[in-house]
Amino acid sequence: MEIEIEDTYCEAFDGLFTRICVTARDERRLKQAAYNATALPCTVFGESEGGIERWLSEHETPDGRKGAVIQFWVNYSEDA
Repeated sequence: MEIEIEDTYCEAFDGLFTRICVTARDERRLKQAAYNATALPCTVFGESEGGIERWLSEHETPDGRKGAVIQFWVNYSEDA
């Protein structure tokens, strides 16, 4: 298998993060919760980032509903 490596931008920083499993009774509510929770985390946490790691099927969640794993990262370096 041949894999092309794309020359693009990337950043890295020391930080603390948390992963949260969010579930909802239907896909519309799930997407609304996941997108809204990760849209502007820096307004709440200062220098932070948030994003959706992946979507989960009903078989992958504790309550048997569709879900998402979301992450929040906070810069942990001394100059933050």
